[in-house]
Amino acid sequence: MIKRAIIISIPIVIFLTPLLYYGQIEYDWSRYYKFVLVAVFLIGWAVLYFYELLNSENVFNLLDVPHFWIVTGIALFHTGTFMVMGLVNYTYSIDPEMATNIYSINHILNIIYYSLIAYGFYIQWKSTKSSLSS
Repeated sequence: MIKRAIIISIPIVIFLTPLLYYGQIEYDWSRYYKFVLVAVFLIGWAVLYFYELLNSENVFNLLDVPHFWIVTGIALFHTGTFMVMGLVNYTYSIDPEMATNIYSINHILNIIYYSLIAYGFYIQWKSTKSSLSS
């Protein structure tokens, strides 16, 4: 059931994303809503992955699973950015300078996001390297 929902939603996101951003040169707040739409799908997929992981009967060390780190990065980044962008969107109409300061949280989220993805790739590279040398 979960895999079916993901499989059905992936083509929808792949089809909608270019359509939503096509021809948009200037920044406007509609981009925020478009980002939120894609973020909701990614957060949902991450939650489904964690749900499957919790219900899995396989016993393994999560620290050695590259997918776990990558999905954790996706979940943290998009959840945090979802909240930050909502706050920035609201605050901008009241105090643009404060909105700019709040937006700087996004840089920290990016660092965490790409660090977790890099760590996931490192774990995969390390396990591939050790299996090739055996």
